[in-house]
Amino acid sequence: MEKLFDIQRQELLSASKAMLDRGLVTGTAGNASVRLADNDEWADANTAAFMVTPSSVPYEQLRSNDLVIVNSEIEPLDGESIPSTESLMHRAIYQARPDVQAIMHTHSTFATVVGIAGKPILPVIDELVVYVGGQVDVAKYGEPASDELAEFAVEALAEKGACLLRHHGMCAVGTSVSRALEICTLVEKAAQIYFYSELWNGSIELPPDAIERERAIYRMRSGFDV
Repeated sequence: MEKLFDIQRQELLSASKAMLDRGLVTGTAGNASVRLADNDEWADANTAAFMVTPSSVPYEQLRSNDLVIVNSEIEPLDGESIPSTESLMHRAIYQARPDVQAIMHTHSTFATVVGIAGKPILPVIDELVVYVGGQVDVAKYGEPASDELAEFAVEALAEKGACLLRHHGMCAVGTSVSRALEICTLVEKAAQIYFYSELWNGSIELPPDAIERERAIYRMRSGFDV
């Protein structure tokens, strides 16, 4: 019988490769992780914190053994590679958001453009409210792999499903790595729509009553009041 741990490893590997296939990352950019479920092998929650993609391994070459299990101090416990340099951000989000089971950080083009401009992605399409909780806010700038970046990402994310990292792409969270991947894809689509609508005639948000109804759907799914 396949262990839940092995299932999570395969899901993280598949979703990480899908980031490349969908054009959300290039080379070795971006990263993803999953919070480990309770199981016999990693039963102590204080010992095994999460499984994360490795640093500097191209996605085409990524193998299941490259995925790294780290403890709460981001010390490797299992895996053949060095954990992602953005593991600080992943740890900070898991600590702040007990509802989050997976995190994905991408460098997709339009989300990065909007983040560089320092503008949130306004709720111009219904899906953004239903799956993210409203507009996608921009975090204050923090250098890559720094405590500041981790702090600012948590702050901008709040109780929503995604945030933009200024000059550094975007971050999405979900109940699974597949859900986090879908949110990354949705945010990139919304960023592209928002960008072109701003160029053409300016963006117009959804009607306030529609936003409130759709936020209720997000609240019901996430358990948070946004």
